[in-house]
Amino acid sequence: MARRIYNLKTWKYVRLSKLSASPWCEYCGAPASQVDHITPVESGGHPFDMDNLQCLCQTCHSRKSAAEDGGYGNRRKVKGCRPDGTPLDPRHEWNREKKNLPARDRKTVRRK
Repeated sequence: MARRIYNLKTWKYVRLSKLSASPWCEYCGAPASQVDHITPVESGGHPFDMDNLQCLCQTCHSRKSAAEDGGYGNRRKVKGCRPDGTPLDPRHEWNREKKNLPARDRKTVRRK
């Protein structure tokens, strides 16, 4: 769901407004080209709140994302468990049933 907001007109307007208000990277002072959510939308951060946004250069934004997410495109490990004690992470070895795994994590079973 969070990725969908980046195609909205509201996001594009808020992004340009934030870059206009503070055109310099808040980490290193270089010209900013990226707008980053301080509290990720997936973690409950409001997607359009100016106080939840910071302007960063490409290098600092990539560095921050890699530190938080493990790199671009890598999903974070889900920590914790359900009330019955089963892990929340669908990729955990206890949840290795085909019905619980995303398509890209399923192993193809070949019959001979």
